[in-house]
Amino acid sequence: MTEPLSMAGQIDGNIEAEILHITSTAVVIGDITAKNVVVDGKVTCNIIAEKVHLTAQAQVKGQIQCQGIMIDNGA
Repeated sequence: MTEPLSMAGQIDGNIEAEILHITSTAVVIGDITAKNVVVDGKVTCNIIAEKVHLTAQAQVKGQIQCQGIMIDNGA
């Protein structure tokens, strides 16, 4: 079983993970491939995932390809 990956800093590069949480302090520049993604921070990339959750603090610039998405007010 894979542990969830939580990003809190800045990363310039692609990320592959089973479960990924981009925290409110995180900045990601690069593509994301994961099963489940929660975005609280800033993301400049394409996201490919089964499920994506954009919280009210999320800022996403890029394309999202997923089977299910939840977008909170303010995202």
